[in-house]
Amino acid sequence: MMSILTRLASLKLTLFGILGVIVLAVLSNKGPELSTGWLVLPLAFLSLNLLAAIGTNSAFRGQPALLVFHVCLLAVLLLLGIGLLIRFDGHVELVEGETFNPNVVQVTEQGAWHASNLDSVSFEQGEIEVAYLPGLIRRSTRSVITEIRPDGDIRNVVIGDRVNTTVSGYRFISTFNKGLAVVVVWSDAYGNQRRGSINFPSYPEYEWKQLNTWTTPGGEKVELELKLAIVAPRDEAWLLRSDSVPFAIELRRDANPPRILWPGDTMKLRDGMLRIENLRMWMGYRIDFYPLLSWVFTAALFALVALYMHFQMKFWPARQSAKAATFEGVKAYDGCD
Repeated sequence: MMSILTRLASLKLTLFGILGVIVLAVLSNKGPELSTGWLVLPLAFLSLNLLAAIGTNSAFRGQPALLVFHVCLLAVLLLLGIGLLIRFDGHVELVEGETFNPNVVQVTEQGAWHASNLDSVSFEQGEIEVAYLPGLIRRSTRSVITEIRPDGDIRNVVIGDRVNTTVSGYRFISTFNKGLAVVVVWSDAYGNQRRGSINFPSYPEYEWKQLNTWTTPGGEKVELELKLAIVAPRDEAWLLRSDSVPFAIELRRDANPPRILWPGDTMKLRDGMLRIENLRMWMGYRIDFYPLLSWVFTAALFALVALYMHFQMKFWPARQSAKAATFEGVKAYDGCD
């Protein structure tokens, strides 16, 4: 048994495991088809390698600080591996006034052990505004959300470029992706109405092509183009808000001539009536779930402290002995020649 553990503790296997982590990290970063979840395999291998080294290396038993360092390093590896198995990464776009819906979240990556709890996330997207400096340099982002907690309490949270919030364990981070959306009302032949929004490309990044194709509930495909009455200022500071942008919608369908619709206008389409209401902003959020990150940091911090103490205990006596040898036999200066 000990011979197996001794072989498993080999530094050659350690090098092999480290190379496996590097290779998989690079491949998963370059190609989205390879999930970072595969990193669990080399991390598990390195954990076994380190655990075997702790159990077979007698040097650790005489050097407590070195033992603590390796135990903390093992904790880092285990926490990273478990974190990858329970992690979640996704993104969503929310329009002002829209309630968060977990069904529209686009999942980027999800760990095999992740127990989705997005259904417990409840908040409404509030006012969004983005401040720009001259030259269309984004200065700050301010996005307000109204969180509805399970106990019924309501709180307003402001999310910005360097400020995020956590709801039911999921962290919501605002991104550079934001733009304008038109709110429309669809009425079918029976008088039933449905209200929704149509997002246009990121603004002002794609100011020159505010186009989107939309399939109506009646099954007709139409093209909508957002026509803004103003141009984003290039030579002055300005604030982007949905209520400060006059607009119209140019609607094109098949071979029919395009039609300009202003807020409040309606248009008869196949199997229903479309009405333009108003303009709002949408904000893109990144969603992640990585609850063990703080524990990884804590374990790594303890590992560094233990390593410092190990080297301090190892080299401090030698330094003191060398200092004493340097001054040995030298008479103290008493001020007299």
